[in-house]
Amino acid sequence: MSENVHIVYKNPGETPLECLKRFRQARPEYATEKITYAGRLDPLAEGLLILLSGEECKKKGRYLELSKLYEIEVLFSIKTDTYDLLGIVEEIGEKNLRKEEIKESLKKYGRDLVLPYPPYSSKTVRGQKLFKWARAGRLSEIDIPKRKMEIEKIVFKKMTKITSRGLMRRVERMVSLVKGDFRQGEVLKSWKKMLAKTTEREFQVVALKVRCASGTYMRSLANDLGERLGTGAIALSIKRTAVLKYKKR
Repeated sequence: MSENVHIVYKNPGETPLECLKRFRQARPEYATEKITYAGRLDPLAEGLLILLSGEECKKKGRYLELSKLYEIEVLFSIKTDTYDLLGIVEEIGEKNLRKEEIKESLKKYGRDLVLPYPPYSSKTVRGQKLFKWARAGRLSEIDIPKRKMEIEKIVFKKMTKITSRGLMRRVERMVSLVKGDFRQGEVLKSWKKMLAKTTEREFQVVALKVRCASGTYMRSLANDLGERLGTGAIALSIKRTAVLKYKKR
């Protein structure tokens, strides 16, 4: 591995820029060195992040095209506007899913998958990032672009449940890790309001292992899986475990 390729672990709650800043603080010799990250991770996501320094920055495009390996948890019967925990709750459903029907739906994913970008993402439309359109309540004024998101392999690991109280505690813990303006107050208020109506409820959670091509959003995958199964679904957790040959030691 080149000395200008740095494999770091992005913690949940960090932005890639905050992770890069933490790297500089830990490695003073790179304080003034040009550094970029190859591939983003959502604020609540964690896992492997590749940082490039020096001349390696010029090769960023090569790293962006590498396949990724993720471990994700999909939470069913809930929809948020971000497709993960860091969003306003829009709907809570009642449908109970069978393990067999989930596995059957997973078989339909492949290399021909075309999905819209998450409304809360950094994709630029008409000169403005999608999340800015969303936060201004102006998504109806644009067509959300779609892109090819190739699933190379998807493995069903296990199915569990989480109670309303347990879910609320998890939301509070994860949202508290995020710095900056991500509507944290509104987000927590919406979760508390919706889950207060279902205090004894248990929600289904499925753990998946996903190998995919570059540019595949795990939040979009979770949302799409829910739609295929006739219910809401969001990414409860996202962990990137590898970028092709690169793995965190």
